[in-house]
Amino acid sequence: MTPIKASLLLVDDHALFRDGLHELINHW
Repeated sequence: MTPIKASLLLVDDHALFRDGLHELINHW
């Protein structure tokens, strides 16, 4: 796997995580 692809995956994971966090906060 190229470093660029790896970092893109990390960014994507982070975005998903952040969206999930926002969902949790909004449900409160």
